Amino acid sequence: MISDGAVAIAAITSCTNTSNPYVMIGYRTPAFAPDRDWAAYAVLEQLLFSESAPLYQQLVVDKQWVDFVQGDSDPHRDPYLFSIVARVRSAELVPQVEAAIQQAIADVQSKAVDAARLERTKSHLRYAFATGLDSPRAVAFTVAQMLWLTGDVSDINRWWAQVAQVTPADVQRVAKQTFRDAGRTEVRLAHQEAKEQQDKQPGGSQR
Repeated sequence: MISDGAVAIAAITSCTNTSNPYVMIGYRTPAFAPDRDWAAYAVLEQLLFSESAPLYQQLVVDKQWVDFVQGDSDPHRDPYLFSIVARVRSAELVPQVEAAIQQAIADVQSKAVDAARLERTKSHLRYAFATGLDSPRAVAFTVAQMLWLTGDVSDINRWWAQVAQVTPADVQRVAKQTFRDAGRTEVRLAHQEAKEQQDKQPGGSQR
């Protein structure tokens, strides 16, 4: 097991098809509850990792350092992880990508999100949820997921009521209490050749 705040570099040696390096970061989250904190997680995902987010625009569109970057709070019945994953174009860009992700997190921790942007984000979440219920299968999956998480299908409405009430202060508070070095685990996944090149850089694989 990787300890808190640790960084591991894994080398892929058995695959015949090469792949760009991956950066994966996990932060501890509590068990799901239909409360304000978990509503704020949904908002944070959009603010940090949607296609309109500054981080996505920087890494994917403008600098083209990554093929994708995404974040997911991934609710579970037990404590789990807020996971961040990026596929980086080359091993040399990994430190810059990591720094950009950490800066985006620091920004949301230190600066209150603009109220208008927050309302647009919550509106988008509600719209995406409603349009996703476009088949009996989708509805059944949504109901089954909440039954698995809490045992009460009414918590779907309770949770969305909390989303509607999320404030800039809620977003900032949850970002501060979640994105902490003490609860952070990071894994870099690369092919052996890319790992060896990174090890030759100043500092190598030591953190």
